[in-house]
Amino acid sequence: MKNLTVGQIVEKGTIVGYVGDKSENGGWGPHLHFQIISDMDGKQGDYPGVASKADAPIMLHKCPDPQFLLGFPAQPIIY
Repeated sequence: MKNLTVGQIVEKGTIVGYVGDKSENGGWGPHLHFQIISDMDGKQGDYPGVASKADAPIMLHKCPDPQFLLGFPAQPIIY
């Protein structure tokens, strides 16, 4: 998204992205990938959204589950 900056406070209702099609999403169907990242490892922009089992503890430390931070329901809501 244009006009967004690192550390910017985002107000409720602000558009922060759009859902793309499979060609923009590595072959995956359209979905929302909400990820909180505490350490980008020097990367800018794209950051891995998956990890191997061996790397999962490190990934969970750098990318905590937003469900617990934002109060999402315990079970996914699927429409």
